[in-house]
Amino acid sequence: MPMFDPYRSVADALVEALSAARGDAAEEEAALRAAIEGYREIAEEADSGELGLAEYFAEERTAESAPALKRVPGASEEDLFRWRELLTDLADDED
Repeated sequence: MPMFDPYRSVADALVEALSAARGDAAEEEAALRAAIEGYREIAEEADSGELGLAEYFAEERTAESAPALKRVPGASEEDLFRWRELLTDLADDED
């Protein structure tokens, strides 16, 4: 039985937003900012590094739960790298 993931709805919303924004840098940034905000609201923490925010959205997790960025249909390795870098930068700016 899979464990409950309190951030899944935020990750799913990020997948949808990045899918819709593909190629529009401003919309991609807005999608990532919304994901950061949603994650923090649930976690009720301030420091992104301690939260593992970038890791949650970008890195391998379990076979049943791929990271949000890798679930965006048609995302290239270049997209994944760009989004990961932007996510990390935005999360650090928010601290």
